[in-house]
Amino acid sequence: MALSLPASSLACSASQSIPAIQGTYDRSPLVGQEVRVIGTVTGDFSARDRLGGFFIETPPGSAPEENRSRGLFVYAPGHQVQVGEKVEVSGRVREYHGLTEISPLYRLKTCPSPAQISPVPLDLATLTPAWLEAHEGMLVQLSGQPTVVDLSDYQRYGSLLLAPGRQFAPTQSLASGTAAYQHGEAQRRQQFLLDDGSQQTFAGQAPAIVEDKGQLRVGDRVLSATGILDYRFGHWRLQPVTAPHFSRDNPRPAPPGKAPGTRLRLVSFNLENFFNGDGQGGGFPTARGADTEQAYQRQLANLRTAIRSLSPDILGAMELENDGFGEHSAIADLARALGPQWAYVKPSGLRSLGTDMITVGLLYRRDRVTPVGQARTLLSGPFSELSRPPLWQRFRVAGDGTSFAVVVNHLKSRLCRHAEGANRDRHDGQGCWSASRAQAARYEVHWLKTLPTAKGGTLILGDLNSYARESSIQAFVSAGYADQVNRFIGPKAYSYVYDGRSGYLDYALANSRMARQVGAVAEWHIDADEDPVLVHHRPASVQPWRASDHDPLIVDLKRRASPID
Repeated sequence: MALSLPASSLACSASQSIPAIQGTYDRSPLVGQEVRVIGTVTGDFSARDRLGGFFIETPPGSAPEENRSRGLFVYAPGHQVQVGEKVEVSGRVREYHGLTEISPLYRLKTCPSPAQISPVPLDLATLTPAWLEAHEGMLVQLSGQPTVVDLSDYQRYGSLLLAPGRQFAPTQSLASGTAAYQHGEAQRRQQFLLDDGSQQTFAGQAPAIVEDKGQLRVGDRVLSATGILDYRFGHWRLQPVTAPHFSRDNPRPAPPGKAPGTRLRLVSFNLENFFNGDGQGGGFPTARGADTEQAYQRQLANLRTAIRSLSPDILGAMELENDGFGEHSAIADLARALGPQWAYVKPSGLRSLGTDMITVGLLYRRDRVTPVGQARTLLSGPFSELSRPPLWQRFRVAGDGTSFAVVVNHLKSRLCRHAEGANRDRHDGQGCWSASRAQAARYEVHWLKTLPTAKGGTLILGDLNSYARESSIQAFVSAGYADQVNRFIGPKAYSYVYDGRSGYLDYALANSRMARQVGAVAEWHIDADEDPVLVHHRPASVQPWRASDHDPLIVDLKRRASPID
């Protein structure tokens, strides 16, 4: 693509070249000086609801320019320019949060003989800070068909996070430590924003960046995008001059079918702040969940659709409102929504599980399994205030008499609020609170040894807020609880996307007796790859997409020829 347009015959002259203004570092050597510069308009974003200015560029070879950009942003809200015309710009040089620009603009004049400007290829796989700085403000074209790795800012700011391919959390495959941290930093250097040339924010309406029909998902690729290499708000980005085009490489998947010979299906699902107010239509907005009764009903309907589509017999749930086990509780509401055959585990003598606003729960189909004995929980040590207390229950399978135990968990999050000492981010890839999560894992392993023996084995389910090679998961694995996600899916498994990295925080950990019964493990990617805005602006139609921020994890247990116990 080349940009050119006839211009007027007015004579123009320059006091400085654009490369001289840009210099060889991230700050112009001419900051504060008044200059007169000539260039061809490559991108017009001068409307006030866009970027409030335009970009100009000179052709290669017009001035000494080694390691210096030939492009420049001119801040000129409301000024009329045409892409392809040659202009003379008079104004003052300044740095605006890392972007070299002309502001204020004193004079703008159209010049004769506009130059043809061709885009420079931009390959995310080979990006370096020096290359980016040397091409700031220039016309570029994405090469290599990069992958959309995060949609968090798409609906709000109109920007997509790209990388050469899907990026996985370093500690999913690397042991925590220096190598994992350095790998994460290398991934970050390859991330790049595809923006929409606008300063607008959006509220559930798709920005104009996408012309192609259909819902974008993480894993889709950019087939073509041409625009200006820009720097704003601490990130390098491309401001398109034509509409980008995408390849929908990651279509919405059908629910995983049951493995041949399955006798029972278990599902682990973080429900993302499932709060039902007072349980009688009031109490909204809630502390962490829905703002209105209508929003709650949409959330409930979408979660019900997702769960029913998987046909589970046991559901381990996380991020339930911790409001007890009565008829108006969140867990009771969920059980009613799933159908009359559904019930839930009620620990004896407890009004709630711990003191956190959110909790875990076990729901089950009473026609498929029966609880055996009392449910157990752990309220001491690291489970007294940080990680949510786990919930353990033994179940007997209807028809064959076999039994096993399930314990559902939700360990402390990775966010750094109030983290101190050993729980601070140690730059080893584990984020904050890793010491607490590891302590909780060891504490739980010891606790499980004190519980009644489940001859059919024990399965640990839940959101452990840790990737596979982190210390908390290794504590479980070292104690004999094998990672069934890694066993059946492998290192490319993922149930969550954060900061452009995919990975799995949701686990099925089985001791040796239980592992022999596991016939299949699957993830249903209905949430992690979806646009987060769907959580807050769910369509009126009932659907499973982005019912939560975690994908549900599915475990199919095999039929056995004879009872285990």
